[in-house]
Amino acid sequence: MMNLAADYFSRAVARMPRRGLLLATVLFPSLLAIALTPLLKGASIFDFIPNSSDEIIYWREINSFVEYGFSGGQYSTNEYPADFAASPFGSHGPAFIGVYGLIGKLFGWQANSAVWIHLILVPLSILLMVQVARPDVRKQLVLLALLLLWWPLQIYIPTNMQEVLHMCMALVLGTLFHRYIQLRQRSDGVWIAVLLLVLIPIRLTWAFLFFPLAFLYFENNPMKAIVFALFSVAIFSLAGTFFVRHFYSPYPWFSSTILELLLSDWRIGLRELAQHFVLNVGLYFQSNGLALTVLLRYQLLLVFLVALVWLGHRLRSRQVLGASLFHVANLGAIILFVLLFYDILDTRDYRMFVPPLLLSAVVLVFQNKFGLVSVLILSNLALTGTFVEQYRPNHQYDPRILQEVDQRINPELVFDLDGNRWCNTIAVAKYGAYPLIGYGLTAVPAGFGITTILDWAEFIERPLQSKYVWVDSEYEQPNYGSPVRRLNLQLLARSAHGDLYENPHAPCD
Repeated sequence: MMNLAADYFSRAVARMPRRGLLLATVLFPSLLAIALTPLLKGASIFDFIPNSSDEIIYWREINSFVEYGFSGGQYSTNEYPADFAASPFGSHGPAFIGVYGLIGKLFGWQANSAVWIHLILVPLSILLMVQVARPDVRKQLVLLALLLLWWPLQIYIPTNMQEVLHMCMALVLGTLFHRYIQLRQRSDGVWIAVLLLVLIPIRLTWAFLFFPLAFLYFENNPMKAIVFALFSVAIFSLAGTFFVRHFYSPYPWFSSTILELLLSDWRIGLRELAQHFVLNVGLYFQSNGLALTVLLRYQLLLVFLVALVWLGHRLRSRQVLGASLFHVANLGAIILFVLLFYDILDTRDYRMFVPPLLLSAVVLVFQNKFGLVSVLILSNLALTGTFVEQYRPNHQYDPRILQEVDQRINPELVFDLDGNRWCNTIAVAKYGAYPLIGYGLTAVPAGFGITTILDWAEFIERPLQSKYVWVDSEYEQPNYGSPVRRLNLQLLARSAHGDLYENPHAPCD
């Protein structure tokens, strides 16, 4: 019976029109994204407006880059700018801003511009993938099912986040790594290296792929392979760390504080690192109310463990390591990095795990490992209802808020072309009665940077430099008091969403 079913499926696959299947594989993920918002939320995907804090900062940074390049106001946290003085951008660095900003310079930058970029970037990446790899009909069907049910793609297409860029690069790199593993062509390795060098400034973890890239190149000489693999990943990881350390503005998260601690006292640093690792391991298997993030953790761990078994078998039988080593290195490195230096929290680990898992999934399809890929597809399918519940694109907003910002706040903001960056910067308090880091900031003119104040006590020993301060006038921070009174801020405008003040101590004329 099973043989008859398999035979029927093979004949059906063989009869499928190749061009139609190619067109479906390339276009359906973006078409699904366009259809989901009106189907589930009753609005167009193009009604998007950035709303979450990360989206707002990304959007404003790109908008500033489009209008002023590197000459706009300062983006930072607690007024700590990047060491590299030429970069005014915040804790996500300048590289992603530059990529989307260059597109914005060509086509303009609107509230939904990132959505347009994603809807075009996804089919272009899929087209490049299938044109380079030339998969047969069966592989194209599996790829189509994988991409249609790859919920992270549908979650992030209607956003202003950088995750879609990384997933698209995973598709392209998956194709190139498949060819590189199968054919060992030098040209494929060169293209992989070039793409990784472009991506590392955007996200440091892409540097880890230099390990399988170098190892597989010298695989016939195991000692040379391991030396070059370790050397290359160390060099490019250190280079990426240097870039992050000097071109990203500091943010008080664990990965930045642990580096400082290790450099100052390595014994205490190692103890903190071990405690953080144990905490993250415990959190890895806990449900935090976001079922899709938990599912992805288990999917990632499953593929890693299966690849580890394959690798062990090949080592015992002295076979070529090939793809099994690639999957272990790709997934093992990101798991170890997140557990040691990052956070298992909300969607933070989710965003880090998605691209490597998609990369491995693409290589598995091209390897004909349909069983393992089917587990990924079916488990995603099983959580379709959860995806529908958690699908919340930002398309609802109150135009009166944007109007009030334009009428009350903007007239008091004066962009100073000759002043320093702090003269064109607004300090926005994260805490208080108003959600100030929200879509209202999209109405503020492009050149003004935003520095987020997480702790007013930072300014007990040092002066606040931002010329403008947008706060809840009644807010008082424990052990600090009222920023308005303590800093002697001068009222410029009141609004229903916080009041704008001028800082008399800002380094401006």
